[in-house]
Amino acid sequence: MSINEKVSHEMLPHLRDWLTRVGMEISQQFEISDWRNRGHFAFMGICFLSKQLSHCETLVRLVPHKDSILVARTMAEGLAQFLWASRDPESRAHDWRAYAVLEDYWTIPVRERKGRPPTPDMMDSINSAMAEIGPMFLTKKAQKAKQAGQPLPKQPYYTNWRRGTSIKKVFEEIEGSDIWSFFYGPYSAWAHWSSAAFADRFDEEVPRTTRWTPVANSMAAASIVIGITTVLQTAEILFEHIEHPSANLPATLRDEFEAWHKAEIARRRNET
Repeated sequence: MSINEKVSHEMLPHLRDWLTRVGMEISQQFEISDWRNRGHFAFMGICFLSKQLSHCETLVRLVPHKDSILVARTMAEGLAQFLWASRDPESRAHDWRAYAVLEDYWTIPVRERKGRPPTPDMMDSINSAMAEIGPMFLTKKAQKAKQAGQPLPKQPYYTNWRRGTSIKKVFEEIEGSDIWSFFYGPYSAWAHWSSAAFADRFDEEVPRTTRWTPVANSMAAASIVIGITTVLQTAEILFEHIEHPSANLPATLRDEFEAWHKAEIARRRNET
């Protein structure tokens, strides 16, 4: 076992304790009243922090299983999108929220195939919302067709609320390319069931046998660090935006964790 793997293995229980503590302390302050009147970005932040805290609980239980990477990966994706939205908070958060109208619209044929078509009142509501929101998400090709008085293409709408901006581009714009390169991108194969992801799961010495081994200690540790970071940064942005009484708590926890993490790694490497 390499020094890095040994140190990571020794630190895992302590990192898990940190993740538990961060989740618990932020959850205790996560009592947001009158959320309906706080604007689009606050609503988006409340939703995102709620999901990050849920993932935090899952991650504590999963480490060091390889699927812990999937949870940390989606946490990183959530933070990236929230940071990206924070660059133009009310406008982008409004887009995120408004896109639900298109997602409702796309459920219509599914409901019809299942024999549960929308009621007339529901259809009126969806059509009315689509008349208002739909044009916001027309692709460039659809916009040109509309301006020329031509039929819209078969798929006239963007397939995400970011109007086609890819997750990779989101990471680049928030200066998170390092996370993409080191953590997010390399585990796409495992997330999307690529055959390449199973290359390390077969034991060459025992034919037709899989060995479902834990993820490398260093990646398990990285998953927890990503989990801690995403919860704290999401909470920090949201709490500051809504002027939460405990707005300083996320930064205080982050500084304490980073100081502990740096000192602990140095101490353990010196002892190895």
